[in-house]
Amino acid sequence: MVDEKVTEEQYVKNALQQISCVSKRLQELHNEFLKFAQSKSNFQIEKFSVAAEGTTYSHQYRHGLKQIEVGLYQVKLWLLEAERLNRKIKRCKEETNQPDSESEDHDLSILEAETELDRLELSIVGRMREIATYDKICTYINEQYGPFTAEQYQADEVEYYAQRLARQAIAQRQSIGSGNFLSIINAQAPAILPDSNNQFILPPNQEMLALIAQQGLDAVLKHLKVVNFSEEELKKLQQPKT
Repeated sequence: MVDEKVTEEQYVKNALQQISCVSKRLQELHNEFLKFAQSKSNFQIEKFSVAAEGTTYSHQYRHGLKQIEVGLYQVKLWLLEAERLNRKIKRCKEETNQPDSESEDHDLSILEAETELDRLELSIVGRMREIATYDKICTYINEQYGPFTAEQYQADEVEYYAQRLARQAIAQRQSIGSGNFLSIINAQAPAILPDSNNQFILPPNQEMLALIAQQGLDAVLKHLKVVNFSEEELKKLQQPKT
């Protein structure tokens, strides 16, 4: 653990000693960092990323595919940087043995590169886990509802934006704030994968009951089906509280 008694000035004056302390603590926690390296949870990916695209399967598939594309290119760039750092370390170690290398801070260059490699490892592991989740979702959607074409995606744009604008219109009427309301709606959408544990059901709230009373159940059903509620779940909104 980093010594809390060390003053900020001492950290600077005794930097090399403190680097050793920080490095030791990082090494102790490395496996824990790896466990939780994934920035987005599977729940976030399934509900707030893919399912948030509405019930237009071509858009869900395309969105997930785009996340895979962006993620893989980012991982490739990180791997290129890792290779560059590995070459730098090798070069610095070779130059350390040269007669004229005394003026060079090769030890610090190596330590800097190794630190960046550790950080890259966490980033790569986390992103690859996210990509695996997106890949699993896209594979399932494609097998169940595809294959999709670019022409189909373009043709579905009308339905997609009709769903999106209807959902936003309903969200604007809620007292809890449109952002939170949309998050609740997305979270309650049925899980995409059949073996998913990402189920999240809230009891009907007063805002939704008031909306039903104002617009009628049929109108609300028409809009809310857009966000993947089953008709059975929606009908429960009518039931009086016991």
